[in-house]
Amino acid sequence: MFGAWQAGAWQVIQPKVPKPDWVIGASAGSLNAWAIAGGLDPQILIDRWLHLEAYRHFHWRFPTSFKSSLLDPAPVWADVEEVYSRCKPKTNIGIAITRLPGLQVEMVVNEQITARHLMASCAVPGLLPPVKVNGHWYWDGGLMDGLPHRFGREVGAQRLICMNVWVGLPWWWSLKGSLLHRLHLMRQGSIAEPNKANWIYLAPPAMPGTFRDAAVWSRDNAERWIDQGRKAGQAALTQL
Repeated sequence: MFGAWQAGAWQVIQPKVPKPDWVIGASAGSLNAWAIAGGLDPQILIDRWLHLEAYRHFHWRFPTSFKSSLLDPAPVWADVEEVYSRCKPKTNIGIAITRLPGLQVEMVVNEQITARHLMASCAVPGLLPPVKVNGHWYWDGGLMDGLPHRFGREVGAQRLICMNVWVGLPWWWSLKGSLLHRLHLMRQGSIAEPNKANWIYLAPPAMPGTFRDAAVWSRDNAERWIDQGRKAGQAALTQL
């Protein structure tokens, strides 16, 4: 549902930013990034998040190794393949993926990106299996940092529009997230906060639902998250 929220926000702000120089995504945001870079109409993107009936038919299983997972990934991988084949980028795009075993976050760009990179960026640890690409295993691109803004700076962006749904977390996840995020920043040679003067930041006041809410698709659930994204987009319009 994080992707549904982003789609709602993008629908509102897209007329002000019809063709970004770069689109960068992590986790579910990688699918939106691929669609946005491909010029997919925002309403079609909204409709996509409203029609994911295949996600109602997950099969649970007992994982036997780190290469396995609690969920059979077939519905997700089929959806990723459909998005990948449907859209071809018309602007620069970057996808964040987390390399195992060292949890190093990498960005794959433009023609380097395959459907398997999108699968890897969406591979939530435990729920979905890691994905092997070019001899290496990868997990969720948002695992170490749900908002991979540093990649925007690395490609020379002067202004960043950042969409972050990963807010209002319970204390135990926030602690885990902050430790992982600190390790991530230390590997970059700095633990200082970036300069946010050139940021346009979109986020809900709190996560628009429970953890189960965020992971389980239903039409009503998707509509609610999309509506929350639209409200965040409306609040950001004066900055664009």
